[in-house]
Amino acid sequence: MRATISFEIDLDQVEGTMGMLVAQEAHNLRAATDILEDYIAPQDNVLEKVTVALGLLQETSTQLQQYQQMLMSFEKAKFETILPTASAPVAVQPTPVMERVGFSDFMDRMATEEDTDASAAEEG
Repeated sequence: MRATISFEIDLDQVEGTMGMLVAQEAHNLRAATDILEDYIAPQDNVLEKVTVALGLLQETSTQLQQYQQMLMSFEKAKFETILPTASAPVAVQPTPVMERVGFSDFMDRMATEEDTDASAAEEG
């Protein structure tokens, strides 16, 4: 069974945290090695041992590949510049409650002020 864990850490702790996660995979590698080295004379369960060892190796390989992708994404993000983008205007349809409190009048005044400010900037 697998689970996804999401958490936030300080930027300067990313490398150390990822290093700790990567180091944890050594347990599976040691377990696979122990299983394969534990050969005493003829045994009936060699196929089972090889199967278990391969499972551990595949699990570890998958996890290390995920860690590698995470680290590569982090490295890439460190050097990319994210520029702010202008948001598109959003049309707001007033509800009856908004009408009662004068929302439409407020929005009309705001639009008029923007037009006045734009005109003044063009003239200046």
